[in-house]
Amino acid sequence: MTHGEQIKKARERKHLTQEALAEQLGVSRQAVSKWEADKARPATSKLTALSEVLELPEDVWETIEKENAPMPVVTPSNQGWKLVTAALAVLLAASLSLNGALLVRGGDAQEPPQGSTPPPVEEPSSTELPTAVDLSTMFPETLTLETEPSSGFEAITGEQVWEDLPDQQEVWSGTIGGSGTSFYLRVVKANPVQEIGTTFWDVYLLCAPGDSRGAEWNLLLQLARENHYVNNSFQTERFSNVLGLDGVKISLPMGASYVSDHYIALTSDNTFCHIEAANTTEFDVDEDGQAELISASGGLPLGWTIYDGALAYTLNCMDDVILGFNADKGGFFADDSQGNILVRYTLRDGQMVRQPLTDITVADYPDVIGTQLTITLSGFSDSVHPDTVLLLKNGIRITPRQQAYFALQELYSLTGLTVPECHCTISSSGELRFTPTPEDTLSFYAVTLPEKYGGAGTPRLELAWQELGNGWSPLKLSEHPELKDLQLCARLNGNRVLGWYYDRLHLFHSGETAHINHQDLWLTDGRRYTAQLRDTVYYGPALVSLYGPYSG
Repeated sequence: MTHGEQIKKARERKHLTQEALAEQLGVSRQAVSKWEADKARPATSKLTALSEVLELPEDVWETIEKENAPMPVVTPSNQGWKLVTAALAVLLAASLSLNGALLVRGGDAQEPPQGSTPPPVEEPSSTELPTAVDLSTMFPETLTLETEPSSGFEAITGEQVWEDLPDQQEVWSGTIGGSGTSFYLRVVKANPVQEIGTTFWDVYLLCAPGDSRGAEWNLLLQLARENHYVNNSFQTERFSNVLGLDGVKISLPMGASYVSDHYIALTSDNTFCHIEAANTTEFDVDEDGQAELISASGGLPLGWTIYDGALAYTLNCMDDVILGFNADKGGFFADDSQGNILVRYTLRDGQMVRQPLTDITVADYPDVIGTQLTITLSGFSDSVHPDTVLLLKNGIRITPRQQAYFALQELYSLTGLTVPECHCTISSSGELRFTPTPEDTLSFYAVTLPEKYGGAGTPRLELAWQELGNGWSPLKLSEHPELKDLQLCARLNGNRVLGWYYDRLHLFHSGETAHINHQDLWLTDGRRYTAQLRDTVYYGPALVSLYGPYSG
């Protein structure tokens, strides 16, 4: 469980809204939202306050830190690797020195929405083109994987009636399933055996229909035999979209460095299914929109197994490339002795394929990675393509494709909506226009990125909602997951609606709100946003555009 998951779980248990919790802590609702999305970490003082307000044990945060410590990265010791690392470091340093500034050229700006009168947009200060980073080829383009058939999730019946065993004790209980059919789950330990002052237990997973209220239990699985770690190291957590299923992960240590992870899911036809692997985490390695299971296997040097449905891929350590894995660092990577990432790899067609080294990963846009994008570039040099790495003047390395996904993640943050497929036209000045197809000329979403991520001029975003006469647009205010909250905000204080939208932004959020005057929002540092809000017939005010922040 992460910090964000713990905060959200405890807040909902106490029936608090994000706003109510933020008020008790003396922070903004935006801060709480970022904590729960694991986009920011509370300061130590705030963790103490969270423990008090949410009535959590004092050591809960320390436990979470230990649970989420990065998997160990094995640093190669052979001389060849050291020479490669040193050479690559020199090459990257030279590249950063030669490309220290963002070179951009203005693109064709989209006209402001009809009826809006935003202040003049600041013009880009440079007319040169962005330059691609020359990445090292010292790492192989592909790494070979051993491929074997995998049963993936296997069906389990749970038909054997459970009879209580000697000295049986409950370790954990919970539920699985949705609003339709649900089941109770229990983990129990029984048959204790004492050896040299240590108690060993057999561990079982039981189930019962939700409507039975636990009157009769069936055996699903025997999780372990003669296990003593269950006494103090047993853990459970919810998982979602792992190989396309949701359920409960049960982690049971079997040795000092070996944890058996059991993933229990319920299919659409109410069949239990199960997959077991060692020392696992979940991550979308092949970027297909659903997570695979990553299992750390073997001793030193370390190896990895990727479970992807009917196939299991094993990556064995090589003499020249040893990969670590960390979801926060974008998956599989190699780094130097200082922890600087040198290269990343992703799963493609049964191979590990080297990816351009960037500072942005799928972890930065997790909710929209499933969107199928086609891309047209405008104003770039002929050598630049959607996956060319651009070096920005602040040192950030990003590709045009990542800029597009970054913008779509912001759309999701603002509206709670994802678009299955669309087309994006990206200009060299960081202006992005999203249309349903490449042939369409009307954009349902347009942004100028903040300078930090490659934009030039004033940041802006514009949206076309179906409810405002744009029948071709995929954006429907009626499908906003927080629509009732928006409508309540509009009824109680219409002047706060712009703040309601602003609080949901991440990419375009640049400071705390000082005050709002309908369609103008001032920050505490004196900067200002200007916006256009339009009323819909049934669903409340829709944000049509946002420009800023402007100085003064």
